Amino acid sequence: MKKKIIVVAPHPDDETLGCGGTIAKRLAEGCEIFVIVMTDGRNAFSKLFGICSEPNPDEMVRMRRTEMNRAMKVLGVPVENILFLGVEDGKIEDNVDVLATKVLEILNELQPVEIYFPYSGDYHRDHRAACLILKDCLKRSSFSGIAYSYSVGQRFSRARFFIAKLFTRFRNDLIFVDVSKYLPKKAAAITEYESQTKIICARQKRPVIKNISKYLKEYETYHLFYVKKAKR
Repeated sequence: MKKKIIVVAPHPDDETLGCGGTIAKRLAEGCEIFVIVMTDGRNAFSKLFGICSEPNPDEMVRMRRTEMNRAMKVLGVPVENILFLGVEDGKIEDNVDVLATKVLEILNELQPVEIYFPYSGDYHRDHRAACLILKDCLKRSSFSGIAYSYSVGQRFSRARFFIAKLFTRFRNDLIFVDVSKYLPKKAAAITEYESQTKIICARQKRPVIKNISKYLKEYETYHLFYVKKAKR
């Protein structure tokens, strides 16, 4: 039986930006990957650019789901292994109980050996809220594997992150995964997210993601999360 791995993405594209190389690598090693997508990504343009038409939020939902399916096809994840939870983009904090219930059910059903979820220090509030949900679910679930948190965008200053990085190195809980062999596949998957990487609207001054190259490093970095089970 294949080892099962779960990657949790607050929005469609986070899984590829943060873990795309690792996803491709684990698949090549014979593992089965499942991706949990918490939100529908509808507000990417309305909140960032103030653009609410052409595309409107409903169009953005359809667009990002299609992009997600295409990106996962590039990496090798079957469409049936993409689990869309459908919460409104930007509203994870308002749906903690609903999301926790669904995530807990998935964890107990799939029994993964590894799980990847957002880092607590990311700038986006959805990422930080997703992190808190996952930490709580891991403590309450039957999960007994290895948990890693990944970062898509730090909210800390460079100096503060450098200090944190030194500290985690000393504690041996900063993990580096060599994904150099899989960078072309990760790059191809990222480009499937055209709504995020290209200008698709006349009123856009820039793409949502301004610098793709920062996600294409030879090593993907993770923080180990040590699961302490809740007392029963």
